[in-house]
Amino acid sequence: MYGQQGAVLVIDVDAKRLQNVITFPPSGAFIVDSSIAVEGPQRVSFKFNAAKLKTASRDWGVPPFGQGWFDTVYVDGKIRIAQDIRGDTLIVENDGPPRIFE
Repeated sequence: MYGQQGAVLVIDVDAKRLQNVITFPPSGAFIVDSSIAVEGPQRVSFKFNAAKLKTASRDWGVPPFGQGWFDTVYVDGKIRIAQDIRGDTLIVENDGPPRIFE
């Protein structure tokens, strides 16, 4: 799991799952689920398959759309740096094993 409270990126290669989460304290979140495929030593492709806005009283389903890829250009036990299909560079800190948000 990469990130911190506020914005979290969960990558579970074994489960072929990626999850982007933006939290809204105290109990809200926007959660986007994706399937992933490892395409090489650096490249991972993804396709969005579910999204929801979570509030204290209700979950709101949002139609997911989009797909893309990212290349991991550096990784060690604590940091991962990736460049994505849009040319963005993402630098994230490892926060432990994957924990999927529901």
